[in-house]
Amino acid sequence: MLDFNDYNVPKNIQTALTDYVERGIPVGGFLYAVLSNDLFGAVNRTEDLDSFKDIANWIHDCAPQACWGSEAKVIRWLQEHPERGNTIKLT
Repeated sequence: MLDFNDYNVPKNIQTALTDYVERGIPVGGFLYAVLSNDLFGAVNRTEDLDSFKDIANWIHDCAPQACWGSEAKVIRWLQEHPERGNTIKLT
């Protein structure tokens, strides 16, 4: 189980990030934008910016570097997880 104790990350985001990191399950539009390093996309897809900094800090500090930072890295992460990622195509 991933550790979120030092970060104010909402439970639903914790669940989505855990599923993504551990099993390669795709995330929703907001987290996809955050993981892809798309600031404008992330801001436009959330109504709650209060935990945005903690989410970004957790990803930076705790998530494997191979799973975030660009859209290509996110897609590659999903492709490498046979549970779900094999349906995602890099364009």
